[in-house]
Amino acid sequence: MKTTKLLASSAALAATAFIYAAPAVDAKTLSVVSGLPRNHDQIETYFRDFHQPVNAAKGAISLQYKGGPEVTPRKQQGSFIKRGLIDLLISPSSYYAGQVPESRVTAIANRSPWEIRENGGIAEMSKGWIKGIGARIIAWPFWGGSNFHVYLTKKPALSKETGLSLVGQKMRATALYIPLLKAMGATPVVISPGDVYTALQRGVVTGLAWPEGAVTKYGWQEYIKYRVGPGFWRSSTMLVMNEKKWQGLSKSEKDFVMKHALAFEKESGKTLRKIANADNAKIFAAGVQKMELEGDYAKAWLSTINGSTWDDAKKRKMTVPYDTIRKILYKE
Repeated sequence: MKTTKLLASSAALAATAFIYAAPAVDAKTLSVVSGLPRNHDQIETYFRDFHQPVNAAKGAISLQYKGGPEVTPRKQQGSFIKRGLIDLLISPSSYYAGQVPESRVTAIANRSPWEIRENGGIAEMSKGWIKGIGARIIAWPFWGGSNFHVYLTKKPALSKETGLSLVGQKMRATALYIPLLKAMGATPVVISPGDVYTALQRGVVTGLAWPEGAVTKYGWQEYIKYRVGPGFWRSSTMLVMNEKKWQGLSKSEKDFVMKHALAFEKESGKTLRKIANADNAKIFAAGVQKMELEGDYAKAWLSTINGSTWDDAKKRKMTVPYDTIRKILYKE
C-alpha cells in the first residue's frame, strides 16, 4: 500500500515557529516557501528555472528555501507572507483564495503572462494580492506547461447541458474547482493533495480536477480509471513577494529579481510541458483511459467550466473590479 504524507507533524510545526522567529542574518537573502511539496513537478521546475539560476548568478539577491506544506501548512502561508515571515511564496494562488478573491479566476486566463504584463494587468492584479496577503506578483510561470483535466475512478455519464454529469460523485476540490464541480452536480470535498491517495483508496472521493503532471508521483493512477478532456485552463501558480520586502530592495536588487522572474515566466512552461508529457505517458501506460468529449458535449463542458467560474467571481467583492480583471485576463 502506498501513502503520501505531506501534512506537517507537531514537531515540524514547532520547528517552523523557530525558523520564522529567527532574525535574518543577511537582508539580501530572501526566504522561500512553496505551497506544493519539493518533489512536485511545478516546484522542481521553479528550482530549475528560477531558484538555482538566481543563486548561481551570485548577484544582488540569494534565495533560501525553507520548505513546503510539510513545514508551513498551506492554509497558513498567505498569513505568513503577509506578516513578513516569508519573503517569497511559490504556490497555486487558489490556495489563498479566501484572502485574495481575484485568485479564483487566474486559471481561466487565456492571455499569456507577457501579454498581461504589457496591458498593465500584472500591476493591476497585484493590488488585490497586496491587499489580501501583503504581497505582489513577481512571476506568473508555467504558461503552456499543462492543462487541467477531470480524473475519475469510474466512467461518468454525459450531459447535453454540462458536457459531463458528476451527480452523486464526491470530488476532491479547492476553491478553484468548486463552482465547476457543483455545476456538474458533484459534491466538492476540500482536502490537500497529500490526502487524495488515501481518499481515493477509501472511496471518500471518486475523482478530482487537476492539472497535468505529478499524478504518478502521488500514485493516483492506481485508482483513477478515466481522464476527461478536452483540457482546460492554465496553472494558477504564482511567485509572489512580500510587499514591504519588495519596497525595501534597491533598484539594482529589484532589477536583478525581475530579470530572473521574467526569464522564469518565459522558460518554465517549456520545462513543465516536458515533465507533464512524461507523466501522461506513465498514466496511460498504467491503464488510465483518455475520455475526450466531442461536438456539443465538448462545447457544453467548456462553457460550464468557464461560465460557472466567472459567475462565481462576479458575486464576490474584489479589489480589482470584475469587469477589469476579466478584460485583463480573458480574450472573449
